[in-house]
Amino acid sequence: MIGRMTALACALSLGATAARAEMVDVDGGQLYYQTCGKGPQAIVLIHDGVVNSASFDDMWPILCKDFRVVRYDRRGYGKSPAAKAPYSPRRTSRR
Repeated sequence: MIGRMTALACALSLGATAARAEMVDVDGGQLYYQTCGKGPQAIVLIHDGVVNSASFDDMWPILCKDFRVVRYDRRGYGKSPAAKAPYSPRRTSRR
C-alpha cells in the first residue's frame, strides 16, 4: 500500500508548480495531500504516527523551490479521515 501511495503521490505531483491541496480516494477511504514545486526530482514527505503533514511546514517552502514535493496525512491524522473499511498498509500481491 505504501509503495502504491508513493507512486500515486509522485504521479500527482508531475507538473505541479504552485502549492495544491486535494483529497484522493484510496482503499478504505480518502487521503488529504498537497503538492508543490516543479524541479526535476520528486520528494514524498511521510509523517510519523504522532503528528500530521503540518510537521513539514518549516521545510515545505524551501523544498518546493528545487523539487516536486508531495506530503500527505495518513488515515486518521490531520485532514485525512479515519479508514471506513479494512485495509492493509503493506504491499499485497494481486494475481
